[in-house]
Amino acid sequence: QIYEAICYLITFVILMYMYWRKNAGERPGLIFGSFLIGIFGSRILIEFLKEDQEAFEAAMALNMGQILSIPFVLLGIFLIYRALTSPKVDVMISQTRREKRNKK
Repeated sequence: QIYEAICYLITFVILMYMYWRKNAGERPGLIFGSFLIGIFGSRILIEFLKEDQEAFEAAMALNMGQILSIPFVLLGIFLIYRALTSPKVDVMISQTRREKRNKK
């Protein structure tokens, strides 16, 4: 469980960095797609360390948690692709951020 918490914290830090420093909010779907890949991608990796929850999972290459995470990772990839290929949108930003942007 500590590995999961560390992975989720790292995902949170990356998403906050993307939002505040890289203006990812201008590309709809980029942050959510990154969230899906971060959370469910880490779950796929962490499930290799866990013990099988059911007996039938012992014969499977991937356990049920990993199989159920794959569609969300694929959805995240799609959202990121769509966000990067579509034009940026103008988002409402606070006055202080607008002033900082104009000074640069």
